[in-house]
Amino acid sequence: MRRAGGSACQRYFQANGFILMRCPRAVQRPRASLCVGDAMSEQEKRRALRKRVLKGATIAFNNRSSTLSCMVRDISETGARLRVPKGQAVPSRFDLLIEVDGLEAPCAVAWRRGEEMGVTFEAPPTRGKPARIQAVTAIARNAPPSLRRKA
Repeated sequence: MRRAGGSACQRYFQANGFILMRCPRAVQRPRASLCVGDAMSEQEKRRALRKRVLKGATIAFNNRSSTLSCMVRDISETGARLRVPKGQAVPSRFDLLIEVDGLEAPCAVAWRRGEEMGVTFEAPPTRGKPARIQAVTAIARNAPPSLRRKA
């Protein structure tokens, strides 16, 4: 039987100054110092900080005789999130090759959701000489960006 005041979590949040809404996330009042939106957000669950990227990569398997192209969406020291076109069957273990960085890592699939998959690196990634160079040229002169109007 439920108590009249809601669940134990709801009573805790209300007692500590949080406002509960219909949304499953709790919204905090400005005076509170703890964010409760997700009690344990995805960043806190991860062992290593992930960096958002958008890089083309290659999935190599069968002793690198078979390859698939993919996009790296984010990467860390321990794994990455990849986007693979629909309909491509990806094995559970493979080598990930990122030409722009010269990175090679043996991977194991941790999860799959639609076109995306999370992989963990089975060994620390090795960085070799990049196969190609990513060249970015500046359009403007080397002045720091400013919001001031030009006179």
